[in-house]
Amino acid sequence: MLNEVILAGRIVELPPLAAGSNELFCQMRIAVRRSAMESEEETVFPVRIWKGLASVANEKYQLGTAVAIRGRLDICEDAIVIIAERVSFIAAEGQ
Repeated sequence: MLNEVILAGRIVELPPLAAGSNELFCQMRIAVRRSAMESEEETVFPVRIWKGLASVANEKYQLGTAVAIRGRLDICEDAIVIIAERVSFIAAEGQ
């Protein structure tokens, strides 16, 4: 079965790194606009980032940063979470 998620949004929560299963991770939350043309409504998704990618994301990104996430769905602690496999910075115009 295919389990792939691709989202683009902005970071609304970026907690500090934590240790789990002997590896570093952070769980950011990103807000994704539902429909760019029809409304300004956003849905917030939890995104878990592991290992070196977590360190880089925690150092490089800040609240409001636009990012693209590629990952997969998983269930962690009875909640659906996106496990990031790739996080990319989306530069705003003029940057």
